[in-house]
Amino acid sequence: MSENLKTIKELADELGITKQTVQYHIKNLPSKTRKKNSRGAILLTKEEQNFIKSRVNKQSDREQSDREQSDREQSDREQSDREQSDREQSDREQSDREQSDREQSDREQSDREQSDREQSDREQSDREQSDREQSDREQSDREQSDREQSDREQSDREQSDREQSDRGQSDREQSDREQSDREQSDREQFYLEKIKIQEEQIEDFKEQRIELREQVKHLGVLLDQQQRLALQDKKLLEEYKTENDSLKALKIPAEGSQAEQAGNQPQAELEALKIEIKALNDKIKGQEQLNNQVSKKWYQFWK
Repeated sequence: MSENLKTIKELADELGITKQTVQYHIKNLPSKTRKKNSRGAILLTKEEQNFIKSRVNKQSDREQSDREQSDREQSDREQSDREQSDREQSDREQSDREQSDREQSDREQSDREQSDREQSDREQSDREQSDREQSDREQSDREQSDREQSDREQSDREQSDREQSDRGQSDREQSDREQSDREQSDREQFYLEKIKIQEEQIEDFKEQRIELREQVKHLGVLLDQQQRLALQDKKLLEEYKTENDSLKALKIPAEGSQAEQAGNQPQAELEALKIEIKALNDKIKGQEQLNNQVSKKWYQFWK
């Protein structure tokens, strides 16, 4: 088997796909009679193998792109879950701090009621505590603002990435449609050229048929002429043969010089007739040969 020809099973094993997949791609090839090996298996040419390989590679690229897109989406969802968890953790911490503040305030109120002597000390302590809490709240607010700013920037980046991915997907789909349109146009051009060639062949066959009819008509006329000439020659030959037989039947005298002189004239006429008969026989033979040649041409034409 030639290295450029492969069966469906050999090509499927080479590409790592099933025979059904190869048969599916064969349907996209222009229909024509394909070669088969001794076991009846279809053989694919180098061009058909390259066509199927290109389609399999394109499909594999699209599947790889889909898997990468799915991985990016999964990563985005995990990132979003982590951010949501961080915000919930921050909310819980804020709530704990507020609860602690409320409890601290209750304790401070209880301390003020507990002792008037320590009122000044507690107020001083409260003011310091209040300053610290104020500072803590401002710090917490700044951190909260920073996290929200960071979240917005992260969301903007994710949105930009999704838009970029959507544009890339749209470009690939547009390229696939253009490729499909070009292949369809090539197949239509191929069929149009084939139809044009067939129409030209039909016109040639029609012209040949007209020429053959003219030749047949001309040969029929020639054959009729030859047959009429042959009949005329045959009739003349029979007349000459009859006249020759009548001359042979004449009795030539064999005595005396007078008899010889009297016999010279019929003898000369007999010799002249023999020469004419010989020439006529040659002419008839030539006519028969010509008739045979015409008959052979006629037989060759109808054969």
